[in-house]
Amino acid sequence: MNAVKLKNRMYRNNSRSRVSKHGMCARFGMIARVLLMVAVATTCSNALAQTPTDPAVTVQSQEKQSGSLAAAWLGSSDARVRAWGAYLALRDQRHELLPQLRGLAEAYVVKDSSLSPPERSNHDAMVGVLDAIIQLGGSVPGSESARLYLEFPAQSLILLARAGSQSSSGDLLNIFRLEDKRTGEWLAAGNLLMNAKPSGFAAAALDGWTVRATVQIKDKGTGSDRGMGQGGSCSSGLPSPPADWPAVGNYYAAGGSMGSSYYGKGVAAVIGGTDPVIYVRSVGVADTAGRYDVCAFRNANRDVYREHFLAGLAAEPAGNPTVRSSVSDTIMWQNSAQYLNDLHSFINRQQGLFDALGKKLISAGLLTTEEWASKRPSLEIRITDKRSLKQGDLPVLQNAGRGVKMVN
Repeated sequence: MNAVKLKNRMYRNNSRSRVSKHGMCARFGMIARVLLMVAVATTCSNALAQTPTDPAVTVQSQEKQSGSLAAAWLGSSDARVRAWGAYLALRDQRHELLPQLRGLAEAYVVKDSSLSPPERSNHDAMVGVLDAIIQLGGSVPGSESARLYLEFPAQSLILLARAGSQSSSGDLLNIFRLEDKRTGEWLAAGNLLMNAKPSGFAAAALDGWTVRATVQIKDKGTGSDRGMGQGGSCSSGLPSPPADWPAVGNYYAAGGSMGSSYYGKGVAAVIGGTDPVIYVRSVGVADTAGRYDVCAFRNANRDVYREHFLAGLAAEPAGNPTVRSSVSDTIMWQNSAQYLNDLHSFINRQQGLFDALGKKLISAGLLTTEEWASKRPSLEIRITDKRSLKQGDLPVLQNAGRGVKMVN
């Protein structure tokens, strides 16, 4: 009996001991988990304290790095790196880099012949530099802008417009006198010169002006024929640049009637006038061909633009000038003597209009008598025989007068 009681007491003691040990383990486990959670929370707190999470702080840090990087790249001797610097300056609107961009434009050595591969790289980088200057609202002194014209005609005219026509009138007049291929740039230069009206501009506008007349010879009782114009279109779009070069903005001139929708691009600049020139920007590989300028003005008639310039200089309304670049008349056939007399009268009327325009320009102080004598417009007359009852060839007009050309 005593042995049985002893065994039971030992069993109960062992049970209490196991329960006590289990409770202690549970308490120690709970303490360990709490300590682990505290440690993790402390670590996270320290990490958050070391890494800024404020977006303003992050963006400001990136902006500082971007500005420094763009400035360093613009100072590189590698053309491709400079192109990326201009790209970054424009992308991040780094207006504070405009002096550095302007310095690159002023230091650029313009080539008037075909470009070697290294020169082409420098050219392409300068396209990006000028794009950044224009898009950031910067400017380049007039003389430096004019110097860039040989390689960058569109950008040069945009920057000349910003420099002011008064200070750049000499450079603009040279462009207007010498540009015989790019009608868009010729017209833009003329529009800018209309603001300043410098000495020599009226003579330059008159130089080479031909008034073209169409004279129909018809039987009595017949009506006049109406001419029809023709239009055209140009394709747009530039290929993408090489993978290691940035895309750049190229600038092209479009006639005012075409507007920005002509290329489907945004308007970059407008050089206003009776015939405004709209410059559109197309992003892609740097373009040296200027293909779209030529295409946009391929049907343009400079004599019409001259008419508008001279009407403006003479303070005449564009819709009712003294001299028109294109005129027409109809002579009703009766006999040879009457035909020649009417033709002489038509020529004399045109010469009288020429004289009236010259007097207005001279009186306004925009033209000298010597300039008028040498730059007087020419008159080209095309005779169209519309007689239904032919009575032999039309007689030839003798002594049509100075500056008159007969075209049959």
